[in-house]
Amino acid sequence: MIKRKGLVLKPLEKTGEQKFLSFAKKRGCLVRKFKGKKGDPDRVIFCPGGHTLFIEFKRPGEDARPEQWNRMQQLAGLGYTSALCNGFESACNALTDFLNRNETDSE
Repeated sequence: MIKRKGLVLKPLEKTGEQKFLSFAKKRGCLVRKFKGKKGDPDRVIFCPGGHTLFIEFKRPGEDARPEQWNRMQQLAGLGYTSALCNGFESACNALTDFLNRNETDSE
Protein backbone atom coordinates (compact mmCIF):
# COMPACT_ATOMS: atom_id res chain seq x y z
CA MET A 1 0.00 0.00 0.00
CA ILE A 2 1.09 3.55 -0.69
CA LYS A 3 0.53 6.37 1.80
CA ARG A 4 0.09 9.86 0.46
CA LYS A 5 -1.02 12.85 2.57
CA GLY A 6 -2.86 10.70 5.08
CA LEU A 7 -4.51 8.56 2.40
CA VAL A 8 -3.76 4.90 1.86
CA LEU A 9 -3.83 3.95 -1.82
CA LYS A 10 -4.06 0.35 -2.97
CA PRO A 11 -1.67 -0.77 -5.72
CA LEU A 12 -3.22 -0.58 -9.16
CA GLU A 13 -4.19 -3.77 -10.96
CA LYS A 14 -2.27 -2.46 -13.95
CA THR A 15 1.03 -2.43 -12.01
CA GLY A 16 0.80 -6.15 -11.30
CA GLU A 17 -0.33 -6.89 -14.85
CA GLN A 18 2.62 -5.09 -16.41
CA LYS A 19 5.17 -6.91 -14.25
CA PHE A 20 3.43 -10.19 -15.04
CA LEU A 21 3.83 -9.65 -18.81
CA SER A 22 7.61 -9.83 -18.47
CA PHE A 23 7.43 -12.86 -16.16
CA ALA A 24 5.21 -14.78 -18.61
CA LYS A 25 7.28 -13.84 -21.66
CA LYS A 26 10.42 -15.25 -20.00
CA ARG A 27 8.56 -18.56 -19.72
CA GLY A 28 7.76 -18.67 -23.43
CA CYS A 29 4.18 -17.44 -23.14
CA LEU A 30 2.32 -14.93 -25.27
CA VAL A 31 0.06 -12.65 -23.21
CA ARG A 32 -2.74 -10.61 -24.71
CA LYS A 33 -5.33 -8.25 -23.30
CA PHE A 34 -8.67 -10.02 -23.59
CA LYS A 35 -10.99 -7.41 -25.09
CA GLY A 36 -14.25 -9.24 -24.90
CA LYS A 37 -17.56 -8.64 -23.22
CA LYS A 38 -18.35 -7.54 -19.69
CA GLY A 39 -17.19 -10.24 -17.29
CA ASP A 40 -14.41 -11.60 -19.50
CA PRO A 41 -10.99 -12.10 -17.86
CA ASP A 42 -8.34 -9.37 -18.22
CA ARG A 43 -5.68 -11.47 -19.92
CA VAL A 44 -5.39 -14.57 -22.07
CA ILE A 45 -2.07 -16.39 -21.86
CA PHE A 46 -1.04 -18.69 -24.70
CA CYS A 47 1.46 -21.15 -23.28
CA PRO A 48 3.91 -23.61 -24.83
CA GLY A 49 2.33 -26.86 -25.96
CA GLY A 50 -0.92 -25.24 -27.05
CA HIS A 51 -2.27 -24.57 -23.53
CA THR A 52 -4.32 -21.48 -22.67
CA LEU A 53 -4.81 -19.76 -19.32
CA PHE A 54 -7.18 -16.87 -18.58
CA ILE A 55 -6.42 -14.46 -15.73
CA GLU A 56 -8.65 -11.94 -14.00
CA PHE A 57 -6.54 -9.38 -12.12
CA LYS A 58 -7.86 -7.75 -8.95
CA ARG A 59 -6.31 -5.52 -6.35
CA PRO A 60 -5.33 -7.31 -3.14
CA GLY A 61 -8.45 -7.95 -1.09
CA GLU A 62 -10.89 -7.45 -3.98
CA ASP A 63 -13.10 -10.20 -5.36
CA ALA A 64 -14.49 -10.89 -8.81
CA ARG A 65 -17.89 -9.54 -9.73
CA PRO A 66 -20.70 -12.09 -10.26
CA GLU A 67 -20.46 -11.83 -14.07
CA GLN A 68 -16.71 -12.53 -13.84
CA TRP A 69 -17.29 -15.65 -11.73
CA ASN A 70 -19.93 -16.75 -14.23
CA ARG A 71 -17.50 -16.32 -17.13
CA MET A 72 -14.77 -18.30 -15.31
CA GLN A 73 -17.27 -21.12 -14.72
CA GLN A 74 -18.29 -21.01 -18.38
CA LEU A 75 -14.62 -21.23 -19.46
CA ALA A 76 -14.07 -24.17 -17.10
CA GLY A 77 -17.07 -25.91 -18.67
CA LEU A 78 -15.34 -25.57 -22.04
CA GLY A 79 -12.15 -27.13 -20.65
CA TYR A 80 -10.16 -23.92 -20.10
CA THR A 81 -8.38 -22.87 -16.93
CA SER A 82 -8.91 -19.44 -15.46
CA ALA A 83 -7.51 -17.84 -12.32
CA LEU A 84 -8.45 -14.91 -10.11
CA CYS A 85 -5.18 -13.20 -9.15
CA ASN A 86 -4.71 -10.52 -6.53
CA GLY A 87 -1.53 -8.98 -7.87
CA PHE A 88 1.77 -9.92 -9.42
CA GLU A 89 2.81 -12.76 -7.10
CA SER A 90 -0.58 -14.42 -7.30
CA ALA A 91 -0.50 -14.30 -11.12
CA CYS A 92 3.05 -15.68 -11.24
CA ASN A 93 2.07 -18.54 -8.94
CA ALA A 94 -1.02 -19.31 -11.05
CA LEU A 95 1.03 -19.39 -14.27
CA THR A 96 3.83 -21.46 -12.73
CA ASP A 97 1.33 -24.02 -11.38
CA PHE A 98 -0.46 -24.10 -14.74
CA LEU A 99 2.78 -24.64 -16.69
CA ASN A 100 3.97 -27.35 -14.27
CA ARG A 101 0.63 -29.17 -14.42
CA ASN A 102 0.59 -29.13 -18.22
CA GLU A 103 4.25 -30.13 -18.46
CA THR A 104 3.46 -33.19 -16.33
CA ASP A 105 0.37 -34.00 -18.44
CA SER A 106 2.49 -33.91 -21.62
CA GLU A 107 4.94 -36.56 -20.39
